[in-house]
Amino acid sequence: MQATEITYLQTLLRIMWVGLRLKGDPPKTSPVKTPKTARDHAADKAAEGRQETHLARVAQLRKYSPTYQQQAG
Repeated sequence: MQATEITYLQTLLRIMWVGLRLKGDPPKTSPVKTPKTARDHAADKAAEGRQETHLARVAQLRKYSPTYQQQAG
């Protein structure tokens, strides 16, 4: 939550710098990275599972493609 607030305040600072026509360039800022939560890790694992399932389906369907050449071995 604090990372979001800091990033928001940095954005407001840059907007005000331009809006108030202050001299010089606005200070360099970079967004604060938020830490990953358990929910994020679970979503990553679910996405990996979906990707593996998708690749297996594609490999199965490619067998029926007219351009498919069976691998030797």
